Amino acid sequence: MLTHFGRQQTTDTITFPFSRTPTIEAKARLDNRADLAEMLCLRSAVLHTLSDHELILLAYVKWGLKTPEYLLGDFAFAIDDPVNNRVFCARDHMGVVPLYYFLDDTTAIFSDDISTIARCRIVPRTVCREAVALYLLDGELRDDKLTFFEKVKKLPPASAMTVGSNETRDWTYWRPEDSPRIFLPTLQNYADNLHELLREAVSCRIPRQGNVSVHLSGGLDSSAIAALAATESAKDGATVTGYSWLAQPLNTSETLDPEWATGIAVANRYNIDLNYSEFNSEALLSLLQGLNIASGDSADCWYEFGVRELAVARGSSVILSGWGGDELITHYGNQRYLDSFLAGKFLATLRDIWRAADKHNHRLLNFISLAWRELIMPFFPWKSKLDQEHTNYLGAASNSIIETAYAFPRVTGPHPRFSVRNSQLAFLRAGHLLCRLESWAASGRRAGVEYRYPLLDKRVVEFALGLPAEMFRSQGHPRYLFRHVVRKFLPQEVWASIHKNEPARIAKAIQACVDALSLWHAENPGCDGGNPFIDSAKLNALLEKIARRESVVPEELAVDVTTAIRSILVLNMSMDLS
Repeated sequence: MLTHFGRQQTTDTITFPFSRTPTIEAKARLDNRADLAEMLCLRSAVLHTLSDHELILLAYVKWGLKTPEYLLGDFAFAIDDPVNNRVFCARDHMGVVPLYYFLDDTTAIFSDDISTIARCRIVPRTVCREAVALYLLDGELRDDKLTFFEKVKKLPPASAMTVGSNETRDWTYWRPEDSPRIFLPTLQNYADNLHELLREAVSCRIPRQGNVSVHLSGGLDSSAIAALAATESAKDGATVTGYSWLAQPLNTSETLDPEWATGIAVANRYNIDLNYSEFNSEALLSLLQGLNIASGDSADCWYEFGVRELAVARGSSVILSGWGGDELITHYGNQRYLDSFLAGKFLATLRDIWRAADKHNHRLLNFISLAWRELIMPFFPWKSKLDQEHTNYLGAASNSIIETAYAFPRVTGPHPRFSVRNSQLAFLRAGHLLCRLESWAASGRRAGVEYRYPLLDKRVVEFALGLPAEMFRSQGHPRYLFRHVVRKFLPQEVWASIHKNEPARIAKAIQACVDALSLWHAENPGCDGGNPFIDSAKLNALLEKIARRESVVPEELAVDVTTAIRSILVLNMSMDLS
């Protein structure tokens, strides 16, 4: 999608030189076509002839600037409205589809692909220092407006914008914190509602043509999506292809890995063709040598590059992912007890803590310890201070970039430790989820793969934010409601599992990163200076420290490795995306 509007300057106004008929450019997949047709009084026969783009345009003719409030799905669009002398743009609720733009006195350019805008000659290729600083501070660009191009911005999720002859205005049309609270009579009522929401969220994202592909790591989220996708696809006689971040097991002991075993259990039950990828030093070195983060791909997850290669080789153009569940509907509910206690459910909360303490010896002591940890410690000032400490990746940054990073204002909100809902909203504010959506959108576009996220369906998100705290943790069991739902269709070893074997996989990945950095350093021994963002002496020292394995603490090594990788990617960054 590229929309390029010229703005002609007159003596006192700016006009859009177009015909009187509104036109639209969009990347959109609507999930509520039937509902829109009913509200727009469209016959079924007419609806079948309309694309999602045309349906959005008809909605705009009826509702104008309120149009996004009526849409459900993943979308970004720009409408030229010559009647009202403006361009109207909007982006979907969760930000699955990016919307970048460039504005000056004579031109407005919009696209879901930043490379498309950057290739326009009139767009300056000046680096945004704040974006680089935030990228090195957080390890990813967690900002809903900035890009690495100083003059190219993003429209935030759930936002709309008008560009007119006299002004540019943007606003938020939906806020997750406004999601209504949900109160149902029984646990089964909650489970039935969630099951139907999940089924519909998966069903509407299954491509009607081509392969049905899913992530399948063996975890609760991806397993649920894979099982539902297989069930819905079977109605049309289609099968599902699954992709795992794990390497193919080489021996019997590796087949006992919980992630592998649970993934196989789901694949076998639903006849899913499960494929494995392998993250290694050679693959990472190739990315360090060629990835340009200015393109919008900030390399959020190294494992996914191998999955995309497999998916393309197998002819997959759409991948359904369980990403976003941990933050919302499958939240672990660590704040659940204090949340319920502060809501006035004193006896019910204490009874549930007592039941949770029954899983260990010395039940009374465990009850006291759990109650102290869950109900008292969150109020301690020193505990809150520790929670606010922030790991950064500025170890090889120049002094000026460090100053810029710490001077940049950060968004804050209610303390996440006091309620499950505040914790969910804090995840959304933090920007990690949005960063992955945008990064995978950019890398997926280049590979010819589109990602769809059933657990980020607006209906599922609002349901998750409206649930009582006890639906997320009960009797010590995390993800309580979600487990209750999926036990109907997932193998017991999946829904009953509490932990995956992620530490072992992460340790293997960190070692691959260490090896790749050693190879890169051997090819670039001096890390030549001259870059205004990276201090070459600091980077050299960091790479030598990593090579000597001085960081014996795994967490410290992970920070060092991430710092080095991000610093190298900044060194590689080029504003020439042609």
